[in-house]
Amino acid sequence: MSTQPLTHHEILALVEPFTRLGWRLDLPGSDRLARRLVFSGPASGAAALISSERLWLENSESGWFRLTRVLVHRAGLEATLEVSGTHPGELLTRSESVDRTSQFICDDGIVTAHSYRLEGDAGERRVLTRADTRVAGVAVTLRAPLASGAPAEIELKTAPGDNLVLPEDLLAVLGLGWALLTPIPQGWRSAVSLRGSEPKRSQRAERAFHTLTRHLAETLRDTPAGFQSQRTLARWAVAVRRASPVLVSAALIAGVAALPRLHIAETSAIRMLLFNLPPVLLVLVFCMREIPPFELPARPPPLRRAHWRDPLPLRDPAPLGDPAPRRDPE
Repeated sequence: MSTQPLTHHEILALVEPFTRLGWRLDLPGSDRLARRLVFSGPASGAAALISSERLWLENSESGWFRLTRVLVHRAGLEATLEVSGTHPGELLTRSESVDRTSQFICDDGIVTAHSYRLEGDAGERRVLTRADTRVAGVAVTLRAPLASGAPAEIELKTAPGDNLVLPEDLLAVLGLGWALLTPIPQGWRSAVSLRGSEPKRSQRAERAFHTLTRHLAETLRDTPAGFQSQRTLARWAVAVRRASPVLVSAALIAGVAALPRLHIAETSAIRMLLFNLPPVLLVLVFCMREIPPFELPARPPPLRRAHWRDPLPLRDPAPLGDPAPRRDPE
């Protein structure tokens, strides 16, 4: 079914509460066919911190509206605030109740941008949807999942031509719940588990992003050799965690094979438990949200480089030859 474009009468009715507060309709940036209006923000007290501010008002034909406030920090980071409802004026009031500067946090010279979705009838609860920052030339992004209990996705992106090299256990050394780094084009992807429901889930996500930011900043300020010396035990713990599914499976198989030698009575509850434990654990594994990999990882590779960024190979100089003879003009 095709979408009915916004009419001029609908636009005039929708922009009234915004223009009353000083917002200006951006007609070139708006899309009548997609039923989306864009507003540029008035001057605010956060002008020294925020370089630009825009509002996106999306309207479905069913009468449901979604208002997204987009703030751009002077450092280049972007933070959004999303709120949904049936009355655009109320959505604007709810978005204005959230302090703009509260979406940007500066800690130890590092600016982080937090994007939220307002939930509740009065928009009293802020749910983290995304967090962004830049650390030593690396763009760091955490995307919080919509589904409860799902892990948050982490992405580390470098600029084209950046020769940064990171170990796969860079984040996993932070403890349980932190995944290994997986290479992607121009960066890496990882994840961190988030348990519980709101508001604790968003609080855990914010703490995890703060931990990630500080860890990455401290690591890149140091050398690979320094990371190796400080995180040796943690790196071995990661290797043991990766091998634990195989080790537990091997222990269960050995335990079942040793049952006849333990002289346990046939009617013993312990014997029945040990005999049925492997298939029960196998069923539980397949019921997990993410099936753990069965692998025997190699020992953590030592890091002996002096820098995290490999030096670029030197190009061979062009062969020197005799210059072409110069011809005098006739």
